[in-house]
Amino acid sequence: MPHAPRDTNGPLIIGGGLAGLALTLELARAGQAPTLLEASPRLGGRGATDRTDTGHAFDRGAHALFCKGRLEAFLRRHRLHVPGPVATTAGSVVLLDDAVLPLPDGPLDFLRASWLDRWAFARWSTATALGRHPTGGNAAAWLDGALPEGPTRALAHALTRVSTYGGALEQLDAATAAEQVRVGFGGVRYLEGGWQRLVDAVAHAATEAGAQLHTSAPVRALHVDDEGVLVDTDTSSSRTDRIVLALPPDRASALLPSLIRPAPDAVRVAALQLVLAPEVVADGPCQRLAIDLDRPVFVSDFSNVASYGPDDAHVVHAVRYLDDHETGRGSAAMARADMEATLDRLWPRWRDGVRAHRFLPRIATTAVRPRPGIPRPPEQPHPRVWCVGDGYGPHALLADAAVASAERVAVQLMDVPRQAIA
Repeated sequence: MPHAPRDTNGPLIIGGGLAGLALTLELARAGQAPTLLEASPRLGGRGATDRTDTGHAFDRGAHALFCKGRLEAFLRRHRLHVPGPVATTAGSVVLLDDAVLPLPDGPLDFLRASWLDRWAFARWSTATALGRHPTGGNAAAWLDGALPEGPTRALAHALTRVSTYGGALEQLDAATAAEQVRVGFGGVRYLEGGWQRLVDAVAHAATEAGAQLHTSAPVRALHVDDEGVLVDTDTSSSRTDRIVLALPPDRASALLPSLIRPAPDAVRVAALQLVLAPEVVADGPCQRLAIDLDRPVFVSDFSNVASYGPDDAHVVHAVRYLDDHETGRGSAAMARADMEATLDRLWPRWRDGVRAHRFLPRIATTAVRPRPGIPRPPEQPHPRVWCVGDGYGPHALLADAAVASAERVAVQLMDVPRQAIA
């Protein structure tokens, strides 16, 4: 079984999700010789991709790469090419009451969308795109104050849920939400074959740069003392003078409870992932994505943008955004029923064409929700200990937050001489 070497020259990173891998690559290319330990047999964490029995790719959620986000910039800076076309909204729809309406796909479409308060929506979207963000309060109050009650406000709420990949907007910091919507206006890419290609590209580049990556290497205990950090695994103990926990705060706190406090629960959604026969999709009104204004559900046909399998079947992701109180089997059943009701309106025969499916009742999309006026756990709780991921530091969300955290901590680690903390 792979395990940590007994002597570690560079920083030791615990956790092989996107934040840990990004930090490992940053440090390796800076000559820091990092070592990464991942408890599971695979790298990637929430970015890993699974395969169905039919050979189709299911990411662990409806993942999209923001074209104007920090992760995309990270890939460009490190010259990592991960193929995936930009998704358009052509062929997309909005569900409102008993109607299935085209989602406006340009200025002329907006002028024709009589169900919208077009000028109010234009004022809000333009201000958001220009970075005129609120300075306080929660996201729901921001949207309610900017838009009139009715379908226009409901669409803005739905677009904000899609961009932030979460519900409970009354608990979300408004400035964080507005910035995420601004980034979302820049478009997204769907990655060919799933996000595992991105994970593998970063891991390969880190290894090529001199990093050591160990899977199936769970860390059982950490002990911080005057001599450094003692790391106990199943098979050995090692010591390092710099350690990074690339773990959500609850898992990091379990290893170092005296230094890292548990954080509020993660942002969570329910997801229903489907492989559908092409004929049941072809006869429906939706050929790309659907935003349901009658319930907090989003549906996207990923296969109309990128390839996710060996044939012409469609890989479809439905997402139901959850409020904090929605827990337990009853809430999971209600969430699934909501998604199925939306699918019924889009493709009435979809049940006849299911070739593979997976239901994820409560997947985490962001480790810690940025709440108004409440800081998230710090990235350096101790002179020898750092934390990275989307649950730490300044307000941000999703994979872009994970990479931004890794970039900040990499700079700090490279600026600290080893002898100063030995």
